[in-house]
Amino acid sequence: MADGAWVVLGVAIGSAGSIITTWLNAWLSRQSQFPTYERTANKRLTELLKEGPQKLGVFVNVVGMSPEETKQYLVCLGACGSKTDGDVWGYPREYGGRIR
Repeated sequence: MADGAWVVLGVAIGSAGSIITTWLNAWLSRQSQFPTYERTANKRLTELLKEGPQKLGVFVNVVGMSPEETKQYLVCLGACGSKTDGDVWGYPREYGGRIR
């Protein structure tokens, strides 16, 4: 009977270790690897957004990211693309911007 208890204990420890490792991996992957870069990029994008609508290329050049990554940052900052010109981004009117 003692052998069975060791097996159950081993299974419990192995399962707990697997669950903790999976959770820790997911949590660490959500953490930014470059927090200083992200803060700086957000600051620069916000400064440009306050100046008014800009072409996406301007934002891309300033932060040095791909257009898709830049769009994701802009959306997180509350910006949106123009309905009439998808290459122009800025704050929407409800946030005091000039984009419709």
